[in-house]
Amino acid sequence: MFLYLFIYGVALEVMQWMTKYRYLDHWDVLANGIGLVAYLAVRTAINNIAILQQLHSAGDNQ
Repeated sequence: MFLYLFIYGVALEVMQWMTKYRYLDHWDVLANGIGLVAYLAVRTAINNIAILQQLHSAGDNQ
């Protein structure tokens, strides 16, 4: 999914480059990649917090 979204962002930049009033910007491609990495980091952190909460509540039930 990560690779698909990155390629989608690059494809949008290429399509913008093909118009007369927009241009391809490598900084936009970089920003798209950074946004995807940030999403993965936040999602991983949220999943880890959820797992820790489940383990903690399972320990309280014993």
